Amino acid sequence: MLSAAKSYAFREQKLCFWKIIVFFFFILWRICIFALMKRLPLYTLLMVCALLLTSCGGSSYKEKVALRKEQTKVQQRLEQKALKIGITPTIDCLPVLVAQQEGYLVGMPDSFRIRLMPLAIEIDQALVQGKLNVGVSDVKRLERANAKQQQLLSLGKTNLYWLLVASKSSRIKEPRQLGDKLVGMTRFSALDYLTDRVLADHPTKEAVYKIQVNDPMLRLEMLHNSAVDALWLPEPQITAARLAGYPVLADSRKYEQQLALFATRAADLKQSTRSAQLQQFVEAYNRAADLLNKQGWSAYAPLMKEQFKITDAAFEKLPKFTFTHLTVRPDAQ
Repeated sequence: MLSAAKSYAFREQKLCFWKIIVFFFFILWRICIFALMKRLPLYTLLMVCALLLTSCGGSSYKEKVALRKEQTKVQQRLEQKALKIGITPTIDCLPVLVAQQEGYLVGMPDSFRIRLMPLAIEIDQALVQGKLNVGVSDVKRLERANAKQQQLLSLGKTNLYWLLVASKSSRIKEPRQLGDKLVGMTRFSALDYLTDRVLADHPTKEAVYKIQVNDPMLRLEMLHNSAVDALWLPEPQITAARLAGYPVLADSRKYEQQLALFATRAADLKQSTRSAQLQQFVEAYNRAADLLNKQGWSAYAPLMKEQFKITDAAFEKLPKFTFTHLTVRPDAQ
């Protein structure tokens, strides 16, 4: 991001330095000539030189402040032009990270910004506000956004799935035992929808209390601390939970629906530059998805462990996952 700004700043610093040097010696030469002509004492000349140096220092400081302001403006312009992509620590976002690592976006310097964000709900808000151009979402959140005339479009669904996992202390073995229990999920999302589907299939005698826990990493931590009775987890957090021996109550794949997706802003598709960037991003994502489907993800162990915060044991036990393609369609829903 800062390559252009750094190059510009370096050139400006060199130019500023030589300007100051030339200016200093020119003034010093004129003062010396004046002092010799007027036969001024040596200490007077030294005082004048000291004052000159002080004034040059002040000028240099002003130059540096102006340079910093210019650098900031350059960075802001680059940031504004770049396509900003919001992802979460979930397995369907891996092609984005692989595309970056493999250099599939190298031909487009300073054109993309990838932001790993813990909360998918914040990605939705950033999309609506124009702070992001692409982000992970789900079918239900997209429907809710468009019901509010917020104009978000799907770039394609992914195969991400969720499991409803119970804490050990709750002693829950099946969904019908969720009565009078706390279930961690995200409101107005696919997880809210899945919770309702599970409870419709397995009625409980008492009410079930759905609590808002948006961060999948936090959900896993709450599970370890028995702070909730049950919650929904995606991959790779599911594998970590299974290794710890938490019972699985429900699987979203039972309902045969692809609920996760990548979304973009309808307004961006109407701009030729943004539309071209979106097409380049989609091509890079699809290329990375094909690579992962063909070769697996063993070569990306360090990347996944760092970005997804998973252990060596969890990485080794990750189940096979098929990555889907994205596409840019103006009529996408």
